[in-house]
Amino acid sequence: MSKLLKIDFPSLLHRIPFGPRQGKIAVVLIFSLCWLSIVLVRSQVARDPAALDASSLLGLASALQQGAISGRDFQSMYGPAAQILAWIATMATTTRSALDAYGMITFVFCAASALIAAVMLLICDRISWQQCAIFYAFSVLLNLFFDVFDVRTLLLLLNAAFAYRTIAAETVPRQTAWATASGLLCFVSQLVSLELGICAAIAVVCGLIAGSALTRNAVVLLEVEVFAATLAAANLGLVVLFKLTSSSYGLLFDYHNYAFEILRGFHNSMGTLWALSLVKTLVLLVVSLYVLSMCVVAAWGSDALDASLLACFAFAAVMWLKTALVSSDIRMEFPSPTHRMVCCLCADPRLAFVKSQRAVGPIEIDARRALGKDLDPRHLRDPKAAGR
Repeated sequence: MSKLLKIDFPSLLHRIPFGPRQGKIAVVLIFSLCWLSIVLVRSQVARDPAALDASSLLGLASALQQGAISGRDFQSMYGPAAQILAWIATMATTTRSALDAYGMITFVFCAASALIAAVMLLICDRISWQQCAIFYAFSVLLNLFFDVFDVRTLLLLLNAAFAYRTIAAETVPRQTAWATASGLLCFVSQLVSLELGICAAIAVVCGLIAGSALTRNAVVLLEVEVFAATLAAANLGLVVLFKLTSSSYGLLFDYHNYAFEILRGFHNSMGTLWALSLVKTLVLLVVSLYVLSMCVVAAWGSDALDASLLACFAFAAVMWLKTALVSSDIRMEFPSPTHRMVCCLCADPRLAFVKSQRAVGPIEIDARRALGKDLDPRHLRDPKAAGR
């Protein structure tokens, strides 16, 4: 009996394989569970149902309950994928009423963000478990995970990660498979919002071209065609499905035409004027060029695949900067570049722990002092306030 109770725990733990890969999975799993716990608590907080994002999601869920699909039966800034997520959250409530389901909708969207972030970190083999922990720690400290539409930010990052895996694939069949998966993921991003799909497509194409140059592998350029063909085929299949399933659907590409018009009208009505003076604009331009040059230097001096990963995230960051010029998206612009910057820093530890502390940090502080209150979203919403 005593022999049965005697267990050698050190030798037992030694037999369990626990390498860097297992450590990374453990870190991602633990932080994802913590993320979901925080989201669950925050989703219980009362929110204003008349807010722009709340009213949009509630309307999408109610429309799908009545059989109306975004893009086919009506037009919205958000596509069928966002509508399905909102509908799933509504059906999970006891009343199954969209008016009572905003807390559940918030939880479902934020849980999707947690899942996307975990997948992004796991498929980026160049990011270690220590860097994953740094990513989560910075993101939690900066309170970046808890907005309903953070899922768009993380989807764009996931598109960049898929582009990197296309570049890093060792064989042509694997590159083709990853390029096809990138096209399908970009299509899903488009179904969340057309604007996100456009940003993701441009970021992936630019990332693949940069990766081909950095790795000196011309075959990667062929995967751009695979990506474009997959995205085009998926869009064609979608509009054909809309045409076959609705008698009120008009021309074949009405979904794209109306979606572009709504996107253009939204930006025309919600866009903000450039409120910075000439001097402050020049300061911001100098800082931006300096940070960009430091990224180029870091990419040039590092491994080709590390540089490719950095380039993919950098293109995603540049594409998402347009939200700074849309007043309803400004609240997402301030955390969004931080997501990308943390990922870029994780891709190259030398840039994170040496160069940023030595040079980027002081200049960023000086830039904030020079630009002052004009970087406040409240001032960007009101050009007159910026002048004060």
